[in-house]
Amino acid sequence: MPIQPTFSQREGYTDLPEPLRLEYVSEALRIELWGHIARFLQQFINRDIYGDMRFSEDMQRCIQATCSRMFKMPHDSVSRDPQELYNQFRNIVLEEEFRVVFDFIELLLGFTNRLFSLGDMTHGSNSLYSTHLGIDLAFHIQHAMDDHVAAYHFTSDDWPMPPYRFEPHASQRGAELTLGALQSVKEAGLQGVERHLDQAATHLSANRWADTVRESIHSVESVVREITSKESLTDGLKTLESRGVLIHSALKDAFKKLYGYASNEPGIRHALDATQDEASVGKPEAMFMYISCTAFVDYLLQQRDQYSVPT
Repeated sequence: MPIQPTFSQREGYTDLPEPLRLEYVSEALRIELWGHIARFLQQFINRDIYGDMRFSEDMQRCIQATCSRMFKMPHDSVSRDPQELYNQFRNIVLEEEFRVVFDFIELLLGFTNRLFSLGDMTHGSNSLYSTHLGIDLAFHIQHAMDDHVAAYHFTSDDWPMPPYRFEPHASQRGAELTLGALQSVKEAGLQGVERHLDQAATHLSANRWADTVRESIHSVESVVREITSKESLTDGLKTLESRGVLIHSALKDAFKKLYGYASNEPGIRHALDATQDEASVGKPEAMFMYISCTAFVDYLLQQRDQYSVPT
């Protein structure tokens, strides 16, 4: 179930929607990730012959390999105390910067699946069970990243089989350009445009893809109307082209096609067909339209300062 957007997201105090907030992991997402990892680790704890709590030997090997790789320490220097290790890993997930969190998860699952390989029959049925637990943890992490609409997703080349990795939904440059565009809108004082972009960001952060596309398109309609005073987007684009704001007709045609997509796809600007439960719009389309429309708004504002556009 998608996470309810916060007050800051609803009211536009968060500059970028969650899928574009690179180098960031929310506190709520960290807590959920740690919950899944903690439950995973607890399944490998049992009592040794002296009655002390210990990780299974195979899981201890995974932990040693993970810590050795992360902290550049010898395997025999890694603690065998489950509580000490538990606290150390908890601190990593809840407190460390995002890259350390992702490194830890990738390494822990990587060594788990390597040592408990389906092809390693020396571990017998325990290997199969442990491999299943590793895949189950991978599913939980992927769902958590998606539910919290994080800027990264958890994947592999042959999902759900390992090896796993975190990948960003958007580039750092794309996020920076979008943030700059949003700032330009604020500085221009165009409250209607700003409101549409804020609402688009809120929808994007809440997994409401069709609503994201609709509000993104509305932001362009709003800025074109503000600049040209034309009620029709088509007439406004023609005015911008005739006055040199849209330097090439291909720019006008490109946006008209994007507008046509939003207008023709049921569930975005118009009602769904009787046979549809929801609009055929996913995160990739929503992110593309949000970034594209934000960039187009920024472009129009910059061009507006160079050209006089009489009504």
